[in-house]
Amino acid sequence: MHSQIQSALPFYAYWAKVARYFYEPMVFLKIVGKSVDEIWNQLSGRYRNNCVLWVFTDDTCSQISATTCSLTACDAPDVNFNATLKRLERLQTFGSKSN
Repeated sequence: MHSQIQSALPFYAYWAKVARYFYEPMVFLKIVGKSVDEIWNQLSGRYRNNCVLWVFTDDTCSQISATTCSLTACDAPDVNFNATLKRLERLQTFGSKSN
C-alpha cells in the first residue's frame, strides 16, 4: 500500500481526517468580551486538536460570555466560565474511544 498512499497522499490524508472526526467530533468554543487575553492564555494549548477556539475582543460587552458548540448544536452564551469549561470537557469526550 505504500506506493498507493504515496501516489495519492492528499486523498488518503483527507479520508484519515474524516475518520478522525467521526471518532472525535469537532468542538467549538467562542469567547466574547472586553478583556479576553487572560482567558485565551488559560485555554490555548489545553485542549485536543478537535477543539476550535474563537476569541473576540468587544469593548461594548460588560461581561465575558462563552458559547460551546458541537457539529449539531450550540449552547446559549454563558457568563459562568466554569460551567462553560465543564460543557466543553463533556463535548470533547463525546465520541472518543475512552468513553
